[in-house]
Amino acid sequence: MDSNLALDLPVGAVIVESMPQQLGVHHSIDDWTGVTCTLERRRRQNRLNQRTRRKNKRVFPNPPPILGDYLTHTAAEATDDDSSLVRQTQEDEESDTRVNMVLLKGYLLLPTSEKRTEFQRFMQKAYEDYHHGAPKLEHLQLLVRLNVLGAIAHNAVLLQFRFKGLCRPDLVSPLNLQGTDIPAMSLLSQPCPNGLRPTTLQVTVMHHPWIDLIPSPQFRENVLRAMTAGLLESKELGLDLLNVDNILSDSPSFIIWGESWDLRGWEASLSFWRKWGWLMEGCPVLLEATNFWRQKRGEAKISF
Repeated sequence: MDSNLALDLPVGAVIVESMPQQLGVHHSIDDWTGVTCTLERRRRQNRLNQRTRRKNKRVFPNPPPILGDYLTHTAAEATDDDSSLVRQTQEDEESDTRVNMVLLKGYLLLPTSEKRTEFQRFMQKAYEDYHHGAPKLEHLQLLVRLNVLGAIAHNAVLLQFRFKGLCRPDLVSPLNLQGTDIPAMSLLSQPCPNGLRPTTLQVTVMHHPWIDLIPSPQFRENVLRAMTAGLLESKELGLDLLNVDNILSDSPSFIIWGESWDLRGWEASLSFWRKWGWLMEGCPVLLEATNFWRQKRGEAKISF
């Protein structure tokens, strides 16, 4: 409360204020405060969340990256086949009511339970700050990184990869494994958006699974060829793109504006192009998408 404001109240009076979860409540039937039935509480929470999303969509038709996956993204146009495929995949997952929330929480990719807990709390606090009208600019860089992890997690689900702890450095892509758990050929036969469809090199060259989850087949091929030729240590590239510790404002990074599986909704920072642009040979879509989003902010196009 503003310290310059004073209320003329009788001594001993109790100030009754709405709790944060009651901000969007229009009717008593929407208020989940004190509801002990899990199913009914979730139903009321979902109703409030849907109302908030509709309101935010009207106010923020083109949400900035600080909103991450919590609001509807301004997505580039996608093919009908890819869109229907993703919708079907998400419908198949609705048997577990937590899945849609999991897709929004990129911190689950972090390598240790301690890290996941730390960044879960950070995301919750940042989300609450935003919805209470007090987002913190100093959180922006980290939120952008966590939003990338959220996109990676979403793509992992589409490819039926296990994504919890996927940032562990010792992991090997399921496409390189021939065990009974997730045979590579089984993964190759699964329907998926065109941008995520595995290539031959992804099956034959040993690599970390994060590479499989960037929605550009040519970029993935370029990375794997550079690794094979000894020109690239994938760990350095992975740290630049997925690291959430000690982030500098000019660190190479992606920014996610659209659907995780559609490269036209991705942007690469200027520092990314300076350091890793050579890996984008034959991948004009990312440069076009980057310039599209830069121009929407009034920034100059990148020539590469």
